[in-house]
Amino acid sequence: MIQIKVTVSRGENFTPSGLMKRYADETPGAEFRRSYFGNALLQIGDKAYSYHHWSITAENGCDLVTLHLQEV
Repeated sequence: MIQIKVTVSRGENFTPSGLMKRYADETPGAEFRRSYFGNALLQIGDKAYSYHHWSITAENGCDLVTLHLQEV
């Protein structure tokens, strides 16, 4: 299991797949894709990860979302 962190605005409406896509867009070597059944996947190197759960903490007027991803 890995963790990725994404900062969001307070009150922002988001989904795990949207945050995974944002992370991939901002991180070299990470690629967002979908499984055959449409599940969001984050490809990092030769490993693919899917959403497991998240935790949210307040930080400097924003929210820090930590996505916990499991290898598929």
